[in-house]
Amino acid sequence: MSDNTYNIPTMSTGTMAKQLTELYTQAYRNHTLPFLPSVALWGPMGVGKSTAVKTIAENLSKGFQQHIGVTDIRLLNFSPIDLRGIPSADINKEFTVWLKPKIFDLPKNTPHILFLDEISAAVPSGSCLPDCTGQADRRV
Repeated sequence: MSDNTYNIPTMSTGTMAKQLTELYTQAYRNHTLPFLPSVALWGPMGVGKSTAVKTIAENLSKGFQQHIGVTDIRLLNFSPIDLRGIPSADINKEFTVWLKPKIFDLPKNTPHILFLDEISAAVPSGSCLPDCTGQADRRV
C-alpha cells in the first residue's frame, strides 16, 4: 500500500478518463469555464496515463462532433532551453524576445490537449545536462 500523504484520489485510468470527459463536457456545454483547466495525472510508468489522455480526446471529439487534438510532449527528451525557445532581439533590437518552439504551434481554431508527460523525469531548469563540464568553451 502506498503512502497518500496529500490525500490525492486514486482511481483506474479508465475511471479517470470517464470522469474527466464528463467534467469537460459539462463545463463546455454550460459555458462555465472560458477554457478547460489543467489537470495533473500522477502514477507510475505504464499504467496508461498517455492512453487515457488520448481516450479523453476521442470521447470529447465524438461528443462535440469536432476533432480534439492531442500533442504529447515527453519532457524527458527535452532540455529546459528546448521548451523555453531561442533568444532573439525584438524588431528594434532593444529587448530580448523568446522564439516559441515549434512543438507549441498548436492549431488556432481547433480545441487541443497539450499533454506534458514525464514531468518528474524532466531535467530541472538551471541544471547541467550530462555533458556539462562547467568550463567555459575557449575554442577559437
